[in-house]
Amino acid sequence: LDGHTSLSFKPDEMFVTRTGRLLMRFGTEVKEWDRGTAKIPHTWQSGEIIFGVATSFGAAGITMTPGEEEWRISMDGSDVLSETVRSSDHFALPYWATGQSQQFTLTGTATVKRVAIAASTKELL
Repeated sequence: LDGHTSLSFKPDEMFVTRTGRLLMRFGTEVKEWDRGTAKIPHTWQSGEIIFGVATSFGAAGITMTPGEEEWRISMDGSDVLSETVRSSDHFALPYWATGQSQQFTLTGTATVKRVAIAASTKELL
């Protein structure tokens, strides 16, 4: 990863077969990427975004495949929003949530393509 984000999904080893299948070893167990119907839950956490002055945002949006994601937003180290999202959507953020730093955490099984924050929902469209 790029050092700005972290992901909970960390195999001990990964191997690509000659046919292009991705195999991962977790301890003594070997799993194949994108195999079967049960999805492996993940946790993704953004890097800390530091603004330098107290800032608030009015809206957030997520673009994802159907599934379930818990989206937590923290400001100055305290959770200000915990929302379960089941499809691509945008929603208002708490107006009272201001801070000099912000961080996002996503936990779930959906494929998330984009996360965005903005001053208003109009900016997300």
